Amino acid sequence: MGNRCQCPAQFEGPECQQNKHSFQGNGYAWFPPMMPCFESHVSLEFITDVADGLLLYSGPLAQLQAWDREDFMAIECKLHKRGIVDKCETGVV
Repeated sequence: MGNRCQCPAQFEGPECQQNKHSFQGNGYAWFPPMMPCFESHVSLEFITDVADGLLLYSGPLAQLQAWDREDFMAIECKLHKRGIVDKCETGVV
């Protein structure tokens, strides 16, 4: 049957990946930023019992000046409706 790994707690799947996160209140997870100008793929599944929430944000972390232009991408849930907010002028979303 081949080699088989025993995954640590909270890690599952054939590569022992962490595939479940749960948050209370204003919790969040921090990951390295996506590389600009490279093709990226994101797969996301979620179940929620709250009406509003930010599921993914990639962009600047500091408040920008009005004249600064910075691209960002956000995936949010508003009243149980999914939405993608994209402020990139080029590329595929």
